[in-house]
Amino acid sequence: MKKIKILQYTVIILTIVLLLVGSFAGYRAGYTLEDIWAAVSGSVLYSVLAVLGLYCLKTILWVIPINALYLGAGILFPVWQAVLITYIGLVFDFTIGFFAGRRIGKTSVMEVLYKKKPVQWLFALAEKNHAVGCLMIRMLPGPPTEITNMFYGATSIRYFYFLAASTLGMTPGMLPIIFMGKAVLTPFSKEFIIPFFIELVFVVLAFIIFFVVRKKGTAAEKDGTDNDV
Repeated sequence: MKKIKILQYTVIILTIVLLLVGSFAGYRAGYTLEDIWAAVSGSVLYSVLAVLGLYCLKTILWVIPINALYLGAGILFPVWQAVLITYIGLVFDFTIGFFAGRRIGKTSVMEVLYKKKPVQWLFALAEKNHAVGCLMIRMLPGPPTEITNMFYGATSIRYFYFLAASTLGMTPGMLPIIFMGKAVLTPFSKEFIIPFFIELVFVVLAFIIFFVVRKKGTAAEKDGTDNDV
């Protein structure tokens, strides 16, 4: 995973340098942050390119929160345009990470997973049934998107099964946040509160399902161990 770390640090440095150069150039030209925001938000093309660019950048800079991208799309675009653009961005994210995992191999990916104890069991379960496991992982808010992408790229799952399961699993958590983005300036309105509670209910249900399945899996493993003895 050293190559990935080097790539991540390189991208971070280049991003900081570009931001500094761009900020200095904008300052010299008399542009303000408000001017830049007006230019981006006022152009559909610039807005789309900015959002999709962030999804591609997220495959390297894992610190970019996926929910922030959902919310940003909801702010910038009409709802159903935001949904479409978000799906396209997710496909970019899934695809880049998936084929990166195919390239670096399972051993390197597992090195990262074993450093994250809360998700070790979940990924071990996912190996038994790739499509169902992928769907379950995508429904949970915890596992990092990029690690999941690389993990499945390193398995034998077919790309289109992975893409379908990933998209389906991300959808319930994605849609409410996009709708929240449309009402982000009025957080006490029903347009914000209703999708917020839908998102909250979904997260709680996802964790309940996770713990139920985990409990059954642990019990099955224990029975198997007892039988071996």
